[in-house]
Amino acid sequence: LSGPCGSGKLFFASEFLYNNDGISLFYTFEKDEEHLARALSIFDWDIQSRLEAKQLVVNKSELYQFEAFISDIEDNIDKLGATRIVLDSLTVIGQFFDSEYKRRKGLIELKNVLNHAGVTTLMLSELPDNTDKISTFGSEEFVLDGVILMHLIKKDSSVLNGVSVRKMLGSHFTPAIHPLEVT
Repeated sequence: LSGPCGSGKLFFASEFLYNNDGISLFYTFEKDEEHLARALSIFDWDIQSRLEAKQLVVNKSELYQFEAFISDIEDNIDKLGATRIVLDSLTVIGQFFDSEYKRRKGLIELKNVLNHAGVTTLMLSELPDNTDKISTFGSEEFVLDGVILMHLIKKDSSVLNGVSVRKMLGSHFTPAIHPLEVT
């Protein structure tokens, strides 16, 4: 799930987790449980009860070494029985590596671990405004099974949100930008 600042990645990903009948896991390097609850307070969701019931678990990772991070994800999936995960963000994970080769190899390993665990995953990727790029490092879209783009569309003196699917293996989709209203 790629997009620039303010395009709605966090809201999109949070709804993906919130509307899960199973256990949802939000892996982040920058936000904690309190920050997420405050950001989502604009919605009429009972986040606090999901957090307390451990239906939504926020894990603020301080592991900046890839093998330890992968091991921690595997342990938490097993321990919690998570069925959906959001990783925030690929931008940070990609910085674990000192070469494009190692970054791509690591992403393949991460994808394989998550596939083996049977979890449905959204990985957030930060993009600068006004770019034709669809991922932070330029290799994610080739390794992963799907790419959803969040857009900020300037129209006159306002900015509108949009969403498009660039890639979704095994699915038919319309690649057009669809209007998105965060309510």
